[in-house]
Parts: sequence; structure tokens; C-alpha cells
Amino acid sequence: MLCHPFLLVYTARTAKYLPYLDAKASGGGSYSKGCCSDASCNDGTGDVKTVQSLQHWKDLKRTEPLLVVDFTASWCKPCRAMAPIFEGLAKENKGAAAVFAKVDIDNLPETFDGTSIPAFYVFKNGVKVDSVTGSGESKLRKLVADHVGQQQEDGSGASPPDDKKVQ
Repeated sequence: MLCHPFLLVYTARTAKYLPYLDAKASGGGSYSKGCCSDASCNDGTGDVKTVQSLQHWKDLKRTEPLLVVDFTASWCKPCRAMAPIFEGLAKENKGAAAVFAKVDIDNLPETFDGTSIPAFYVFKNGVKVDSVTGSGESKLRKLVADHVGQQQEDGSGASPPDDKKVQ
């Protein structure tokens, strides 16, 4: 186990990151192989990853081909109202190639380039390709359907319809 004064102070708060930090300290591993390959960085549902550090954010953007992100804040009532909808969409699309994540902009303001929350962004290969803001469930569902559904049609998660299969 990695022993470092910083970790001794914050161990209780960051215990879920110790496997990642230990792998990094020994010169191996990556965030996707440490934290995000198991349930340790997921919220209570197990379907939405909670981004806790700038490095985690950078690693997710770098390693995930399709990333759907909920930018939120604990004080934001519309954000809290949209959270169960976002979590439901993550569950509905669990078999898809998309990764669903949430970022508290008060904890990681450098990750957010918008002006209002809740904001939902779609990143493809680290590049923001689409977004919606506000508490409209239908807008969020359309955003996810447009991009996650398209990703599945492109062959990364679902088989093609019968009429497109090679005979």
C-alpha cells in the first residue's frame, strides 16, 4: 500500500482512489484500469461515474470514445431534479458503448465551459460535439438518443438490423 502524508490526511475521504494512486505510484496502471474499471468511482447507482479530480476528468475524456456528462452543483435544484432522469438514461443505455459521468462544477470548475446548469455535454473522442442545458427531460432524452443510438448504429454495441446484415 502506498504511504504518503497526503494520503494519510485524506484516506477516509479518498479511499476509493487508493488502488489507482497505488498503481500510479508504482509506475503502472491508468485511471481507466484503476478507478473506472470497477464500481469505485460510480455513484450509488453503479451506472454513472462521479468525476472527483481533474486527472480523472482528463483520463475519461482521453480514453472514452463516447462520454455523456451531467454538469451539476449540489445547490442547484433543477440539477437535483434531473439527476434521477440522467441516472435512468445511464441504466437504459448500460449495454451501449457510452460512458455516463457527472461533474460537480463547484469542485471542478475548470472542467465546465458553460454559463448555466444543469448542462449535459456529449464528447466523442475527447471533443465536445453536442450539449443541452436546462431541466427539460425531452431535450436530454433526445441528446442521448441522437448520440448513443448513433454510436450503436455505427457498430459499436449493437448488431445491424436484419436488412443490413451481410448474407
